[in-house]
Amino acid sequence: MVSPVPGHGVSTPFGVRGPYWSCEEDRYGNGIHTGADYAAPVGTKVVAARPGVVRHVNYGAAFGDHQVAVMVGSNRDFYAHMATRVPDGTKVAAGDKVGTVGSEGNTSGPHLHFERHSVDSGPWSCAVITDPAPSIRWEDDEVNENDIAAIAARVNHTLGDYGSDGKPRDPKAKDPERANQRLNQIENVVRSIQDDVAKILKKLG
Repeated sequence: MVSPVPGHGVSTPFGVRGPYWSCEEDRYGNGIHTGADYAAPVGTKVVAARPGVVRHVNYGAAFGDHQVAVMVGSNRDFYAHMATRVPDGTKVAAGDKVGTVGSEGNTSGPHLHFERHSVDSGPWSCAVITDPAPSIRWEDDEVNENDIAAIAARVNHTLGDYGSDGKPRDPKAKDPERANQRLNQIENVVRSIQDDVAKILKKLG
């Protein structure tokens, strides 16, 4: 799997619920995470997950000052919280640099926020968000160590054993009242893993 942040797996996956997000809020006021986060140090290279044309966009201050969308056919890949970005109009192949990891906007630490949108123009909205996993191409025919590590990181973070920065969480800091929320998150992660496995099996044919 080619990560938009090479060498770094997903730290917060698409679809997990929490009080920080407003799309599709449940009765507890927990919305879904609209993209996939890749925690990494400031300045880490961010690359195009798919080939396309870079456009500078502004979908709100919460995403920081250096936002880009890579236009791919009739949809777009969106990159946020970056510290730098390549010039508007740059044509990129998968793996080409589009910017660097930052911590701009509403963040708890440096990371890339990566989304896939079902449109190639117009404003950001909850209605255009789709699971970004199909935007990430597979370069190997078999599951490799990076894939396994990424899956483990997603499960560990969802269980609450580790924070979004990858560091172990103090067991005393866990909130038992969030048990139902954690179960929902685990279900979303498992479903996402099932989808990833299905894609691998289909590719292997």
